[in-house]
Amino acid sequence: MKAAILLLNVGGGHQEAANNLKAALEKSHPDVELRVIDGLIYTPRWFQVLFAWWWLKMQYTAPRIWGWMYQSPLFATRFWGWWMYHIPWWGMRRELREYRPDVVFITHFVCNPVAARVRRESKLDVRINYICTEFIWLDLYFRWPETDRYYFSTEKQRELAIASGIPADRISITGIPIKPAFAEQLSRQDARNKLDIPQDATVLFFFAGTFGGTNVDRIVDAMKGKNVYPVVVCGKSAEAKERIEKLIAKAGIAGRVYGFVDFMDVIMRAADLMVGKGGALMCAECLATGCPVLLYGSPPGHELGNAQWLESIGAGIVTDTIDDVLRAIDDLLTHPDKLRRMHEISKAAGLPRAADDVVDLALKDRLATRTAAPKLTA
Repeated sequence: MKAAILLLNVGGGHQEAANNLKAALEKSHPDVELRVIDGLIYTPRWFQVLFAWWWLKMQYTAPRIWGWMYQSPLFATRFWGWWMYHIPWWGMRRELREYRPDVVFITHFVCNPVAARVRRESKLDVRINYICTEFIWLDLYFRWPETDRYYFSTEKQRELAIASGIPADRISITGIPIKPAFAEQLSRQDARNKLDIPQDATVLFFFAGTFGGTNVDRIVDAMKGKNVYPVVVCGKSAEAKERIEKLIAKAGIAGRVYGFVDFMDVIMRAADLMVGKGGALMCAECLATGCPVLLYGSPPGHELGNAQWLESIGAGIVTDTIDDVLRAIDDLLTHPDKLRRMHEISKAAGLPRAADDVVDLALKDRLATRTAAPKLTA
């Protein structure tokens, strides 16, 4: 059997989900031939730069326009429906035609019509599986008539998809594919022991890149005199790491500052609260470890939609300003029972085995059926 994973490497989450699917497939089904196809690498360099800028930067530089694009039928049908769905992806179509997979996994919705077009034109007997890497349903973008199975994270997505005409038997609730480490059993106490973090402190987990320099100063200052233990991840920015270490030391606060880490699952299990932006894959990891989220500055569109869904089930809090962040932290420190409840809700909503479940379901479908493209009522 031959499998392909299709993606566009923008935003990080699509690539990470694809990597996690690849790892799950190689571990559980080593006999399956696999090819990962990033549609962007087959496009001209100028298009790659333009697309990445538009996808990654516009949501922050022009958030109102970005939010409008997600809700506008005109934009979805005229722009996405014609130019984006057909013109740039000839290289990805050629790769699919030549490889001729039996099953396709898709982590970016743009690849759905690409795979469907190749199946129609080349008469491929291939199953198309779309793994949604968001917690929301965007009918204008996610709904595609020839997708064989949809993999979602929430019952709300299922309900909206069915209401839009997708048959219920083509929908599975599996979650967003995350690393297998998040499915391992590790208690909060053991996680804190691993990181040498006090058991009795309230551990707040921050991403340094979420906040500007002045805001970091304010957050550190607000922690003085409280039983709070900050854990800050700075990524690859050595400058940010050094600066925050100095700020915490100057304030006389006990805490940890990391650069790039490969043990995010341990940090999240040790934390009482994650404070940062609402990328869906990161939020899926928080849910898998029972770590509530305090989301700051989410732009309109999918990221704000994800944040609002987490808030709606009681697993997160959405804030717009740094003052909102500080007030929310104070409220949770004053009402620890509220934080405990958020932890319980987060843990209940987590789906840590998503990658394995998606792979198992997709391959069972493929073995059970040799089907033509399904029809979907318009």
